[in-house]
Amino acid sequence: MRMNYEEPISKPVTIRVTFNGTEVMTQDFAVGDTPAVEWNPPPNTSGVVQLYLIVDGKEIPSGSATYWAPDFLGAQMLVEKAKKLEEAKKPWQARTMLLAAAKIFEKLAPDSKDLAEVYCALWGICFFAKARPANIARRQKEALDWYEKEIAIYDRTANVGELRGNLTNISVMYARAGDRETALIRAQRGLAIARICNDLSDPEAINSWTQTTWHLLALGRLDEAEKLIAEGLGRFPQNPRRAYLWNQQAQVHTERAKLCKQTAEQLLPPDSCPL
Repeated sequence: MRMNYEEPISKPVTIRVTFNGTEVMTQDFAVGDTPAVEWNPPPNTSGVVQLYLIVDGKEIPSGSATYWAPDFLGAQMLVEKAKKLEEAKKPWQARTMLLAAAKIFEKLAPDSKDLAEVYCALWGICFFAKARPANIARRQKEALDWYEKEIAIYDRTANVGELRGNLTNISVMYARAGDRETALIRAQRGLAIARICNDLSDPEAINSWTQTTWHLLALGRLDEAEKLIAEGLGRFPQNPRRAYLWNQQAQVHTERAKLCKQTAEQLLPPDSCPL
């Protein structure tokens, strides 16, 4: 970063330079001098250079420059830039920044929260991006691949708190993508963790029961769904979200009623003797 005055100064000036908040240079200039300073960070270091003018005892910010390198701080800076791009409704530009950040974190901190958050941002951009019908399946697959990478970090670090909720959530994403079988497998694993944790104080814990039941119902596995509903109602007697389980119990009854009607009509077709 450089600062050059065009004319000699009429009062003393001090120029101070910081890098990532740490002072790296201070230089005084007398009346009649034409101040000129230059300082650049090491080529493989990320950060922000900030320049200040000190005149009459007052420090005035007078310019800054951002430098990027493939280090941990550089990856964090890319993530911050991506967040601003998302806020500006530029998701694919944000995706480019996140991909670059992911490569750095994968090398320097493969089990970090930072990398998990990057994967989370990537799957969100890909899954919910607007796309032509022919590209929707490809985008959803990319999103699910990123989400699986995020979950793998929680798996490797034994972060059961994040595992439970995210396994349940990714099961919903698989269902939306049309893969109910994988959706059920992910939901059942989240449910197994929820059973072990048995955290009745967490209002979201019941979701492991409601979402797994949802998949079972969609697959026509009524007996398993009904058992899980009964278990959920027994475990969460005070949780208002048990309303979803009661609604699912109603769906079980509806489906059983349909099966009863079909059996009746097979035994005695309506055209022979209307029921």
